[in-house]
Amino acid sequence: MFQAPTYLFFIFYSLFLILVPENTCQTVSYFLTPKLQHMTTTVSSSPTKTQNIFRILLALLLIVAGTSHLTVARITFRAQVPGWVPLDPDLVVVLSGIVEILLGLGLLFLSNYRKQMGWITALYFLAIFPGNLNQYLNHDPAFGLDSDALRLTRLFLHPLLIIWPLWSTNAWKK
Repeated sequence: MFQAPTYLFFIFYSLFLILVPENTCQTVSYFLTPKLQHMTTTVSSSPTKTQNIFRILLALLLIVAGTSHLTVARITFRAQVPGWVPLDPDLVVVLSGIVEILLGLGLLFLSNYRKQMGWITALYFLAIFPGNLNQYLNHDPAFGLDSDALRLTRLFLHPLLIIWPLWSTNAWKK
């Protein structure tokens, strides 16, 4: 039986399939299919104390970032939304803020679904990469990134955001 984190994953995965070009979706599906089958198994290996600290830190950062999407940085986050997204930029910012809060809460409190939350969070970070790329391509100075060098550095650091939830939740270990 599927639980809430798995539902969230399938919602994000479905949105990904809708919004991303078909050839990219086929490639991602090829790599994710074994993970989707593995996601309903129980958690067997425990993370280290360091991994737990980083998982909690990531959860808190997601909650703060999600809250800022809904409040103080709402207008600034609109600059991240690529023009090709077929939704109102403000709606995208609000929805992504809600998702980030839910991901943070899930990482904190859904310990029985730790690995699933790690995969879902990593996929979310993968899904928001086009926003960072959009900021770089449009030379948008949002968030204090007032040079192409800083924006490019952010792009190269983005894979760490994808790896962080996988590592801190032990998601890639069986």
